[in-house]
Amino acid sequence: MLFSTADLNSGYIKSVGGQVKCRGVLLFSKMIALSVFTLVAMALDVIVQCIATPLFLHGAEFGDAADFFKMLGSQYVVTLLFVYFVMAMAIIIKNNVISMIIAVCMCTGIFTLIFSGINILIEKKIGVKNFDINDYLIVNQISKLDLSASAKTLGGAFAVAAVWAVVSLIAVYGVFKRRDI
Repeated sequence: MLFSTADLNSGYIKSVGGQVKCRGVLLFSKMIALSVFTLVAMALDVIVQCIATPLFLHGAEFGDAADFFKMLGSQYVVTLLFVYFVMAMAIIIKNNVISMIIAVCMCTGIFTLIFSGINILIEKKIGVKNFDINDYLIVNQISKLDLSASAKTLGGAFAVAAVWAVVSLIAVYGVFKRRDI
């Protein structure tokens, strides 16, 4: 996240932003950079795990490669959509620290207590039974994408993540176009 907003703080964006007809296009260059960075980071993680597993977990065996790459690809897509959400949050609130704290809190489940309260309010005030806001969080969708994930689970994860990403990207696109960068 730090490098995706560094140009906003350094003044570099003022030079580039003034030369581009539609400043919102700069958002898409940030998305491409984050996509490549996330892909490289995940690839390095897989390589390290493939080397470390036989060394430290004696007797561990690798399973079906097709299932593994299906899981890895789906996790990449949903993780990438989460990264886009965090990038949008950092650009909108103009603070990397706060956006990263929110992202870490989402990933570690610290907001669970707050979300439990929201669930109770929705159940009591609106009358929706068995509502769980956690079903609509990107980070919880990532954890559902294991080797045994069904097509329905994959589709649900992609849908939830896509909604979060599209809404946040539309919001940041509007901010990017209007804000004096």
